[in-house]
Amino acid sequence: STLTAKFQDELFKVNKFQLMEQEKLNAILKEQGLEQSGCTQSACYVEIGKAVGVEQMLMGTVSKVGKITSITVKLIEVQTGRIIKSTVLDTDDKYEIILKKWLAELAEKIAGKESLGKSVYSFDASQKREPIAVLEITGNGVEKAETKGLSDRLRSELFNTGRFDVMEREQMEEILKEQGFQQSGVCDEASCLVQVGQLVGVTLMVGGSVTRIGDLYSVSARIIDVRSGRIIRTATADVKGNLETVLQETLQDVSRSLAGLNVNSRTNIPAWACVGGSVVLAGLGGYFTKLGTDSYNLYRNEEYDTQLIQKYRDETTIRDNISYGFYGGAAVVAGTAVYLFINKRLKLKVQNVALAPMNNGVKLAMGF
Repeated sequence: STLTAKFQDELFKVNKFQLMEQEKLNAILKEQGLEQSGCTQSACYVEIGKAVGVEQMLMGTVSKVGKITSITVKLIEVQTGRIIKSTVLDTDDKYEIILKKWLAELAEKIAGKESLGKSVYSFDASQKREPIAVLEITGNGVEKAETKGLSDRLRSELFNTGRFDVMEREQMEEILKEQGFQQSGVCDEASCLVQVGQLVGVTLMVGGSVTRIGDLYSVSARIIDVRSGRIIRTATADVKGNLETVLQETLQDVSRSLAGLNVNSRTNIPAWACVGGSVVLAGLGGYFTKLGTDSYNLYRNEEYDTQLIQKYRDETTIRDNISYGFYGGAAVVAGTAVYLFINKRLKLKVQNVALAPMNNGVKLAMGF
């Protein structure tokens, strides 16, 4: 409730939205006989938006995965019921810092300002998307609460690709409950995914798993065509790091793979390797600087032999140039270490991403 109140204040400050006061909203909902508590689906927010007479509604969630607090905010167009903008913020800061700094950044991004870089995705509401639903990721060596957060992030990342109209988890669960679907055990077989997809009325289903072995996380996901029961695309990634890395980076890569988009290559460069490489290069630069200095001293001390003078001068130039190259390399490695640290990529190591080709007999309106 504190985060919500603070976020409303920050939205008002960006001076783009005409916000309805919470007291007025609650009064109208009470008068209309609508209850806001437990409203977690976009359809529910659309109903409230129409009742109170606004053009757009904001809905959001706060999840905790490992040390990361993940905040997702979606902007819904009341007239069409479509999500027109989605933003995700991940931070390991304390709630005090989130209140003081990050909620303001989040509000600016929703308003369309470029403050956080790549965290906001906005799409044309008329763009054709394929209906898709995501079952909760199964976890091996991962806590239930964390797999729930990972599943919600996978839904957001799939939506952010621009290829899918993703059904919300609460809406899917409500339909399955109404249909009397009883899920015994883990539903990750193709037949189970097809059955769920037919019940909720989507053409594609996504199932996946996260397995922890030592300090390695193996993430696997696949898309199944509900009409044919065939697996039409798979993506896997092995990540050496922690669960926060899976949340912040790997699920985006897996989602882009499932959507048929290019995946940005990521490599792991440990801090000690960067520092060590920079020190070695700087040491070699110092060594050739010393050689250049020795040649220069010989050049200055030689008074008569013109051939030796020319030789020492050439050696000085060559050795100095080599030393400059090593110094430059050390600077580049050190700068790369700083860049990677700032972008939090030091813990990430995607060892493989496997992409299965589309089946020629299956046609999808996704631009594959």
